[in-house]
Amino acid sequence: YALLHFAYRYHAFFAGADDMGFADQNGWSSAASLAPHLLLQLSGLTFSIPRRRIVTGSRIWPEYRWHALVFTLRSLVLMAIAVRYPHAE
Repeated sequence: YALLHFAYRYHAFFAGADDMGFADQNGWSSAASLAPHLLLQLSGLTFSIPRRRIVTGSRIWPEYRWHALVFTLRSLVLMAIAVRYPHAE
């Protein structure tokens, strides 16, 4: 869901919808459509991983979790701004 929703919103933006297509929704349905993005990212914090980096093998590093959370929040903030101010000049 999250990847398709992300692709749809940015496609709408680059196709000319300055509001990323959020003007067709009310505030609650827009928030509900953004919630799975945050929930998906937060679900990654529930897994236990080593506290220190282990160079060998394919393991996620603790810093990556926070890095991914920051980038997720960056996208969600931009989408939330588009929801709040759909026709801002």
